[in-house]
Amino acid sequence: LTDRGTSAMASAVTTTAQIIEPPMRRKANAAGWEATGRVVLAVGSEEQTGGARGLEFQVSIDGFAWGAFQDGPTLVVESPILKILGEHRILVRARKKGDYRSLDTGSVEAKVVVDPIAPRVSLRAVEGEVLFDAADEVTGREAIEFAVRVDDGKGGIATATHAFAI
Repeated sequence: LTDRGTSAMASAVTTTAQIIEPPMRRKANAAGWEATGRVVLAVGSEEQTGGARGLEFQVSIDGFAWGAFQDGPTLVVESPILKILGEHRILVRARKKGDYRSLDTGSVEAKVVVDPIAPRVSLRAVEGEVLFDAADEVTGREAIEFAVRVDDGKGGIATATHAFAI
């Protein structure tokens, strides 16, 4: 145990991070999505209400080595890893600029999902009902949601969004 008031150990900071730009964007002039390989984070510290002034931040993606320290309050994280289908864990930690002793001993985690490929959907009629089915490379069947839009034949359109247990 260390008494921070009398120790040579500098007081650590407690990192905060929030995703402000995910690793996916709509394709320009085309339908669908594309993986950018880039995430933008807003970072700071619980001890500083003003954000990231006087701090520097490190990032690790999916448990790989920590990168070089960067200034906040916005971090642009670019990596080919963030183009791979699936869920990715981005860990962020902070320290006071140039002071290795103040490094946050924990880290905060931001999870992002890269899934630019639409699910495969099938419909079939059975005894007057329409049955939906879907499969996806990343999202499990139990988490897929359907949005339905039906024209009633009289100019009216009914819409519904519902998660179906498949």
